[in-house]
Amino acid sequence: MATLLWNGHAGATEGLFGHAHRVSDIIHMLASAVWIGGIAAFAGILFRPLSEQRREDLSVAHRALEQFSQIGTFAVLAIVATGIFNGIAIVGFPDVAQLPLSDYGKLLILKLLLFAAMLALASLNIAIGGGNPVAAICALRRSLIAEGGAAFAILALVAWLGTLEPLGGVE
Repeated sequence: MATLLWNGHAGATEGLFGHAHRVSDIIHMLASAVWIGGIAAFAGILFRPLSEQRREDLSVAHRALEQFSQIGTFAVLAIVATGIFNGIAIVGFPDVAQLPLSDYGKLLILKLLLFAAMLALASLNIAIGGGNPVAAICALRRSLIAEGGAAFAILALVAWLGTLEPLGGVE
């Protein structure tokens, strides 16, 4: 994961600030990988055929979600903090107002909206439960599909963002 930073904006940032940008980018990518890995792990637990699911499986999934929520919270805080730092490193303060006018800015806003949707879905996962384990498993599956889809879209946007000049085309 850490070697990917040389293909993006962090690899092009020079000097001491460039070193800080690269460290921030590494932390950003690792924290994102933890979150996406969590989605994959929960999918592995919950996407077995319903005929093989038992009430205990839902209990295991809920305990895992509760325990992962602590790690996930730390990952989200790291993603937000490093995302802010990386944004400043790439765009800078004076140009933030111009950002929505560029293709880069529009894609970044879309990425942030998808991230917010992932946060909302992740918070709802903890609340899913109740007396009917089949309904709860189905609800968790739908949520994981939506969260995984948003994560995939974010990864595609990140790949695209890495090819763009942050304020290219803005006059």
